[in-house]
Amino acid sequence: MKNIWIISFCFLAGCLSKKEDANPGQIREVVNTFYDALKKNDTAGIKAVCTQDFRLVEDGIVLNADSSVRVLKKMPPYQIQFVFTNYNAILDQHSAILTYDKQATFTMRDTTETSKWFESAFLLKEKNAWKLYLLHSSVKK
Repeated sequence: MKNIWIISFCFLAGCLSKKEDANPGQIREVVNTFYDALKKNDTAGIKAVCTQDFRLVEDGIVLNADSSVRVLKKMPPYQIQFVFTNYNAILDQHSAILTYDKQATFTMRDTTETSKWFESAFLLKEKNAWKLYLLHSSVKK
């Protein structure tokens, strides 16, 4: 199954071409909005920027919009600060791939930890709005 995702991702990356009317800033804004909603446990906010069949793949676990929030709601009170860098977008009028580095600083109880990931987001345009279809995270070592 892992190989199917990798092959599909590579195929789509090769097929997409940059178009003048597609805006990489809009793609980044969708990802930022998703993470703003995620850190607030805002299920409606997450669903607003995701396709109905959205999937988040992280650490070998596949989550959808609802289960992503359920996981966070089970945690003790926390704060998260995200920093995104090194954006790279490949897009056309109907689909986009965005890769970026993400750093998150978690504060839970009296403990603060910082983690870093490389992420890939695949977005589709639905009714003139960009929506997250797939978000894949890999921990940076």
